[in-house]
Amino acid sequence: MNFPLVSNFKSKTMKKIKYLLCLLLCNINLFSQNYNIEYNYEDINTNCKSNLYIISNKESLYRINDEREGGVKKNEETDNMEIVYNDKISKIFYSTNDKSIVRLQLYKSEIIYSDLNSKLKYKLTGKQKKILKYQCQEAKFDLNGRKYTVWFTPEVEINFGPLKINGLPGLIVELNEETNKVKITLNSFKKTINLIEFKNYKKYLLKKTALNYSDYEKKLVKIMVAKKKSMIAKIKEFEGATIEFSENQAAFTELIIDIPTNLVSELKKVKG
Repeated sequence: MNFPLVSNFKSKTMKKIKYLLCLLLCNINLFSQNYNIEYNYEDINTNCKSNLYIISNKESLYRINDEREGGVKKNEETDNMEIVYNDKISKIFYSTNDKSIVRLQLYKSEIIYSDLNSKLKYKLTGKQKKILKYQCQEAKFDLNGRKYTVWFTPEVEINFGPLKINGLPGLIVELNEETNKVKITLNSFKKTINLIEFKNYKKYLLKKTALNYSDYEKKLVKIMVAKKKSMIAKIKEFEGATIEFSENQAAFTELIIDIPTNLVSELKKVKG
């Protein structure tokens, strides 16, 4: 014997349950703590925008949005010609709470390597100042051959930052590398549900084989030493021409974020 009223009641109830589940999932997605933070990025060769995506404070991806192709380019500000080492993918830094994976383009070679986040040991200086609308604290630290000063705000509780500067107790508002080769300043901070770029570049990185940091150091030293020898050989082709390199071998170290421990000493062994 059929009971149409009971059947109709069950059908309506199931529709309501499905609707509520769908609504719940949508709300979870809408209100999850995903951020798109825009910074201005400057180094010796670049001045452009960059984006840091932070997903539920569990992973992040920072990309420098420099889409210039490599080669000899004209600097529109100085009107000088300069060599650009880059490609359309540019530099990418993907981080979890434990480690970071870095992608850079150097002398027409793609280099991808990993590094542990636990290496960052920062020291609070006690200095404070207001930047934009945020009350900030100063921290200093050394990381892989570079010295950094960072201003961060505990008002925004996130632990990821640009490059792979992770572990500070708040949003990084300003970052300076000691020799002023790198400067990063906050432009905007907002929640986002648009994760297309994050997913695409994360997928790109994770399908590659990343060198561990020790192997990265060995590869970088080999590449840089070979490059210096090549530069010296080309100069010697011109009678009377000479080339000089600074004591800290800046012509090579300014092209990378992480400086291998023995890079400068190995480069100094290569004489003109």
